[in-house]
Amino acid sequence: MIEIAATFIGVLLAQISPGPNLMAVSSAALGSGRGAGIATAAGVATGVVIWAILFAFGVGALLQAFPQTLTAMRFLGGGYLIYLSLKALRTAFHGSGGGPRLSKPKSGCRPPIGGAFWLS
Repeated sequence: MIEIAATFIGVLLAQISPGPNLMAVSSAALGSGRGAGIATAAGVATGVVIWAILFAFGVGALLQAFPQTLTAMRFLGGGYLIYLSLKALRTAFHGSGGGPRLSKPKSGCRPPIGGAFWLS
């Protein structure tokens, strides 16, 4: 029971600490409004909960027992990131991105919150 409480506290502290997740939520909320910010926050929280549940049930021990599985996951993740980068490059050069576009901030100035989080 103590291990579960310690895991919960660790996940909670990691979730509320400033970092890339907070930057993504802030960027979505400031760029596209409250609804986009809430949707991004819900997605981030869902991902954290799924990983916490998986590791609470021993996926970490399973990955330690079979290191080739972890290596395969790394290669699959790397391949997916390469796919995303090629897709972004193609969109940048051809301008045929059919995805949603973020609007510019309404006030014309950007708050310095992003730089403060990256410095912390």
